[in-house]
Order: sequence, then C-alpha cells, then structure tokens
Amino acid sequence: MSDIFMEIVQEKFDRKLKEEVEKATEKAVKEATEENTVKTKLTERISLIQKKCAKNKPLSVIADELEADTDEILSLYDIISKNPDKTTDEIYQMVAG
Repeated sequence: MSDIFMEIVQEKFDRKLKEEVEKATEKAVKEATEENTVKTKLTERISLIQKKCAKNKPLSVIADELEADTDEILSLYDIISKNPDKTTDEIYQMVAG
C-alpha cells in the first residue's frame, strides 16, 4: 500500500515540477522576445537617425520624417551627432548601457 501511495505522490510531484518548468520557460522566452523587439526597434531608429545625420539634416526635419516629436529623439540625435564614427551597435550600447 505504501508503494502505491509513494508512486501517486511521485507522479503528482513530477507533474507539478513539469508545469513549473514549462511556466518558467514560457516566461523566459516571452521576456527575451520582448527585449529583442525593443532592441530591434531602437537599433532601427538609431540607424535611420545616423543616415539622416550623415546628410546633415537638422533635428526638426529628422523628427518630421520619422513622425516623432523632437523631444522624443533628441537624446539619440545628440549622441549620434557627437559620435558620427560609431556604429549602430556601438550607439545602441551607449544608449542601453
């Protein structure tokens, strides 16, 4: 009788452990996906601003072309303007820390 009881307890434990591992995995994948999406969007924006800065476009024109507020892209614009020799990834690292 105790062997049957132990098997039942073990099965319940195994099932619960599997559920918890699946939840943790789903959460980690979701967080990684969200982080990657944010990085991709920011990297794209940096790249666009770099191209526009290379053409000597002023901040107001860049903001209009990106359909963004000047205040929204000001910090990126400043960093890119002060570091024209940096790559998109290097600028991203400066911004993201």
